[in-house]
Amino acid sequence: MIKSTRGRWLLLFLGVLVFAYGLSACGGGAVNQPPRGTLSASQLSQPTDINAPVGATIRFSATWFDPDGGNVIAHLEFGDGNSYDFPPGSVSGQVDHTYTARGTFQAILQLTDDDSTPTVPIYVNGDPNHRIIIDNRIPVPIISANPTFGNRPLTVTFDGGNSYDPDDTS
Repeated sequence: MIKSTRGRWLLLFLGVLVFAYGLSACGGGAVNQPPRGTLSASQLSQPTDINAPVGATIRFSATWFDPDGGNVIAHLEFGDGNSYDFPPGSVSGQVDHTYTARGTFQAILQLTDDDSTPTVPIYVNGDPNHRIIIDNRIPVPIISANPTFGNRPLTVTFDGGNSYDPDDTS
């Protein structure tokens, strides 16, 4: 019976030792929380319209933090193959991006904290279905007639020389 009691005390001691080591290795037993953030986007010339023409510049504004008080690495993917890394140690930022091709794009802010939490995706306006649509706008016809009145038969000359393409950046 004494041998059995010693074995139990030894197992109990080892169990407490392993538990205590586990707590210290995990930062005192606290559960690591993922970073949190926000992302918004607006077209510089029309803040409420994200159906923009080719060559449009979109402003992205982001904020982020780690509820555990650690540092966060913030990486913004524009959805067109380009990306931007916000400066280390910052907690917010703005960046302008020009889309140079037609398409439908999804911008995602990727947040990673310094406690090895898996990367957290943050979508524009918190909506994983939000898309930025870059398309070609229709030309604007401006037509004048000369003369605009007179006796029949009337020969009229039409001029469309003031028509323009709103997407032409040249």
